[in-house]
Amino acid sequence: MPQDPEIAALLQDENRFEKENAAALERFVDRQLVEDGLYDLEANLALLKIYLIYPQECKVEYLQKVLVKAIMALPETHFLLCMYQIPEKYHKHEDILPICDLAQLLEFAKFRQFWADYKANKHAYSLNIVVGFVREVRRFILSVVTITYNCINKSDLAELVDMDVGSAELTAVIKDHGWTEDGPRVVLRRLADNEVAPTESRTQKTLTLDQLTKALGVTESVQGYAYCR
Repeated sequence: MPQDPEIAALLQDENRFEKENAAALERFVDRQLVEDGLYDLEANLALLKIYLIYPQECKVEYLQKVLVKAIMALPETHFLLCMYQIPEKYHKHEDILPICDLAQLLEFAKFRQFWADYKANKHAYSLNIVVGFVREVRRFILSVVTITYNCINKSDLAELVDMDVGSAELTAVIKDHGWTEDGPRVVLRRLADNEVAPTESRTQKTLTLDQLTKALGVTESVQGYAYCR
């Protein structure tokens, strides 16, 4: 349900997709960027629907903002749902394509490349002013790490979440997840007596698409990025 009474009333109105409602929905998107924890997929999709019905009202700035909020909802398929509401002519727009690329890097578990691209683009695309963006991306990455590894080198974990290996921040992450440090490694879970340790390292530099697909079931979402190209 919408987290704002005005928006809730607007979305229940039979004329919710009238172009006059775009301004209120745009203001709500702006609020979502600066108010921690405020997010409403239904409202954002309604704005995209208005843009679809009234192309002259479409603002690329808000397409971008809606997509950034959708990235923060991973592993939910909100990004794909939003892309379906955006006209194809915008998919390769210079202000939209980099956001698609960032989402794709996360979905393909290319986390190191994601952080490099994020740092290169965060000022150009205002990603640095979106409250909670880095935190939510790390939440997603850590969820992938949790279901993929038994143990991982601490230095690799630090790179995946873009933290300094000796930082208190990384130590807090390890503690909060109930993991333990064993020399240079972080043990996520101990093997049971009847389990066989994997023969190949679980700390490989990049997860394969097959691993991530099995772990998160994101095949459909990944395939959807054909619309970004």
